[in-house]
Amino acid sequence: MARGEQDEKGDRSVGVAIFAVFLVVCLFVAYLVADVWVVREPPPPPDDAEPGWRAPLTALELRDCGRRTRTMRHDVSVVEVDEELARRGYVPAGPWSDPSGFPLTVTTDALEGTCGVVAFVPQTSGTVTDATVEGASRRQPCVRTLTVAACGANVSAVANGWGEARSRVFVLPGVSDESELPPEVLLAHLEVESALGAVGWRASDAAWVVDIPVGGLTPQPSPPPTGCQPWIAVGYGTPSGPVSTWNHVPLGTSAGGDLFLAGVVRCATEPSDGLTIDTGFPGTLTWRSYTPDAAAPRLERVVPTIPRVVRDESEL
Repeated sequence: MARGEQDEKGDRSVGVAIFAVFLVVCLFVAYLVADVWVVREPPPPPDDAEPGWRAPLTALELRDCGRRTRTMRHDVSVVEVDEELARRGYVPAGPWSDPSGFPLTVTTDALEGTCGVVAFVPQTSGTVTDATVEGASRRQPCVRTLTVAACGANVSAVANGWGEARSRVFVLPGVSDESELPPEVLLAHLEVESALGAVGWRASDAAWVVDIPVGGLTPQPSPPPTGCQPWIAVGYGTPSGPVSTWNHVPLGTSAGGDLFLAGVVRCATEPSDGLTIDTGFPGTLTWRSYTPDAAAPRLERVVPTIPRVVRDESEL
């Protein structure tokens, strides 16, 4: 064979190989494009034993610290705070204060015999960095506004930050200040009772308080013998965020600082489902069970009741 023919065949072989590689690359790119643009069916909803439970539990959120995205803007109005607290059942005990610099101290007897919150809203150029009530842990804002819970007479709340802010005291009507639960935990439970009561859920009369064992398993109620049982868990003293699953699908949780709120469903058929937290920090969990009743009347205003505190699950 002549040398020219060999070179020609060699060039042809190289060309074929390059074309084959180019074709494979084109096919792969076409597959990726088709895979990106293909219309996929949404995943099937979880096969919940009680389909009507998931939505109310997922919608729950801590005061100031919801899961919904909120704009961190500098023009948060006191009207927005009024509306949000009214939705949770609070009524103002007086007017908004005039703008004042930090530290901003509020001393009030408006909560004598009852419980409520002190709200701090920064002015346009101001920021609230933290606030506390005497005898309670310091809270930091999830958004620019901040409310701190308090009960009883002679309440003193102090907010820190820069610029200026306004303050206002709000009361939760029908609630006494006689509870062993810390005010933040108590009000979190009572706000949930009002929210779930509006859709026909009824709270139990007891709250189980249990310490979180450092390095141990998350303490939670035992599964019922049959069926499922919904619970509300409020944890405090630990910065770890909770994870709650039902049918291996997450339920909504809400957390801010060392306080968190979680809806939990315990089922006889899925004992591994429930609440999981990082037990690397000490803290306390409070559990309160609920009885959903689809036939119960929907109420615009549910007056919450302070639960009795038990330290052993058998006392529930």
